[in-house]
Amino acid sequence: RPDGAASDAERAAARAAARSRLGLDDEAFVVCTFGMLGSTKLNAELLDAFLASPLGADPHCQLVFVGANDPGPYGEQLAEKIAASAAAGRIRITGFVDAAAYADWLAACNGAVQLRSATRGETSASVLDCLLYGVPTIVNAHGSTALLPHDVLTMLDDGFETAALAAALASLRQDGALRARLAQRALAHMAAHHAPQQVGRLYLDAIETFARDGRDAVYRRAVNAAAPMAAQAELPALAAAIAFNRAPTPQRQLLVDVSAMVQSDLKTGIQRVVRSILLSLFAAPPAGFRIEPVYSVGANQPYCYARGFGMKQVGEFELALEDAPCEVRPGDVFFGLDLFTNGTSQNEQRLLEMRARGVDIYFVVYDVLPILRPEVFPFGTEQYFGDFLRTVHKVADGVLCISRAVADELAGWIEREKMTRRSPLKLAHFHLGADIDASAPSFGLPPEADQVLAALGQRPSFLMVGTVEPRKGHAQALAAFELLWESGVDVNLVVVGKQGWMVEKVCERMAAHPEKAKRLFWLAGISDEMLIKLYANSSALLAPSEGEGFGLPLIEAAQHGIPILARSLPVFREVAGEHAAYFEGLAPQDLADAVNGWLAQQRAGTAPPSTGMPWLTWDGSAQQALDALVRQRWYKTLPGSASPLVNTR
Repeated sequence: RPDGAASDAERAAARAAARSRLGLDDEAFVVCTFGMLGSTKLNAELLDAFLASPLGADPHCQLVFVGANDPGPYGEQLAEKIAASAAAGRIRITGFVDAAAYADWLAACNGAVQLRSATRGETSASVLDCLLYGVPTIVNAHGSTALLPHDVLTMLDDGFETAALAAALASLRQDGALRARLAQRALAHMAAHHAPQQVGRLYLDAIETFARDGRDAVYRRAVNAAAPMAAQAELPALAAAIAFNRAPTPQRQLLVDVSAMVQSDLKTGIQRVVRSILLSLFAAPPAGFRIEPVYSVGANQPYCYARGFGMKQVGEFELALEDAPCEVRPGDVFFGLDLFTNGTSQNEQRLLEMRARGVDIYFVVYDVLPILRPEVFPFGTEQYFGDFLRTVHKVADGVLCISRAVADELAGWIEREKMTRRSPLKLAHFHLGADIDASAPSFGLPPEADQVLAALGQRPSFLMVGTVEPRKGHAQALAAFELLWESGVDVNLVVVGKQGWMVEKVCERMAAHPEKAKRLFWLAGISDEMLIKLYANSSALLAPSEGEGFGLPLIEAAQHGIPILARSLPVFREVAGEHAAYFEGLAPQDLADAVNGWLAQQRAGTAPPSTGMPWLTWDGSAQQALDALVRQRWYKTLPGSASPLVNTR
């Protein structure tokens, strides 16, 4: 770094020494731009302006890109354009330089150009370095650079024209007085505003002000004044009251409940949804909100910030962040994204207290199947899931369902149960995302991968995806394919999914079936990588489920361009529309006939293609959820004690 108090003679000597080390003669007029090359640095625009200006034809003028070239097509095209130009011998890209060479180029150059088309809000170190060395500098008014005084450098419009930059380069070359004036003003500006002593004083003043008058200082004074007057048993309530009465922060909190995942991440379908939506919210939080994952252990215990869990989701960070109890304020939003049934019921009173403090409470309901189809769930599921829904109905301002079909089923159940509440209950629906790459996909292939994939290529193959449960239709599917095999139809059935509850018999049949590893394949636990290969090599997705909240495999099948044969459920028709073939009936022969009919359609080229089916990314799914949570766009409103049913869209 140059000494701010150095004389003109000392700076001239430093320049001469730097030019000698760089092999530059005294007559060379050198324009530099500093930093790694890339489209956001507008290097191609600078090259065009240099070639269009008088400097491009001046044998004494050089343009030097001090930094590593872009490794992609942008860098290749830039290098090709330089090589093809008439000034190729006077234009160079140095590649990465060390600190000593960087300082030499700053000292040696006659002018600098630092341009940007995009920033992340940072201050340009290269611009400040140029000013520190007294280099006459041209910039465009982008980001924080636009805040610099306009008399210490040449500032172009943010969206400048090539001609304007060419004219600025010409002025810098032709006007020695301009260069001298800009150099002196740059040095004076850096000495007055960016000298280490001056910056240190500003930091000191700011830190002392925050310590004396900041929110934490006021909080400490309140604690010190009130604590001596309170009995020991009153201290927790006093601390909560002081915390609640702190001045609100500029940002509201979006408290995303991840209670079940914090305690046990089983990689279930719902937990994939939770992880994917949370990552999308982290990446693009709604304006005015801070995303805070939270959890509770149930038993009406406080909700705490899940900071350790949150850090693991966004990277391999080892930060000792405390999972402190949540401090909620009016205007905060609680988003019950995770399925935490028993814990939510146990936390009913705490959720009501949060709502009384001005927190908006919303829950996701993934389906109501344990209520509508209790016979296909383990004993007791109907009871505890019903308790969960009753708690949600009591404490929530609104409910987000993962399909319109689920929203209608929930509304119908509430009406049949004659459940009442004083205020209306808002209902919305959003669709799930289907981009596996954005949901932390797993990798690795099972030992039998080659055998399975080879078999898929030998005959038509029908793929089922989902946990093996009574409602998923595996028993009907297996019996239907046994009928097909007995009648001479040569087809594969591929089942992907772990064993669930109440399916011991069908799982035993699949595990010991004569067609196992021939035309029947059960892959109980595979990676996303293997699942993608199965989609890509199957003839069709088979979806015989008797009840679903959404139907993500239908969308994944469409992404891979394979047709769909699905049961005629309202939710499947909502998701797939005309992009699937449908069947009805619960008997094995019903499904066998449907498969035969689909095979005939496929041979005739009339089977409905899945291509063109609309689907969302996880970012799009998160935005649909925010439409309700933040933008208050609702599907319908269930009446309170004295209001009629209202459709809001």
